[in-house]
Amino acid sequence: MALGALALAALAAAVSGLEGDRDVAPFFAALTFAAGVQVRATQPPFAGLGRLIAQAVAVAWLVTGAWVGVLLVMANTWQASSPPPSPEGSYLGLSPTVYHLLGMYGGLVLALLSAFARDRWLERLEAARSRRGGR
Repeated sequence: MALGALALAALAAAVSGLEGDRDVAPFFAALTFAAGVQVRATQPPFAGLGRLIAQAVAVAWLVTGAWVGVLLVMANTWQASSPPPSPEGSYLGLSPTVYHLLGMYGGLVLALLSAFARDRWLERLEAARSRRGGR
């Protein structure tokens, strides 16, 4: 799941770079780095400092997501007094905003799940995998 969060953040960073959004691209690059730290922290054994780091990254991502939500509401509320936005490009039929929101909030859900919901169901999955002789 943390790897999925990393992929979504990296996709949003790539689209930001293609769009030339110099103000947004570093933000998603930082999210990608944080997701990479979380990927490493969630590797077995998922306990102690690794668990703490994964949870800290998830909480930081949650706080960031809440702040971005506030900024989105403010931008859309005050947009009536600003000039109309320029048309956006499209990637696979979706606007860059869709990729930004997916990278932010889709990655947030995956980061939270990888940090806090790992305990029971992942332990069951790993136990079943070891019984089958898998990794």
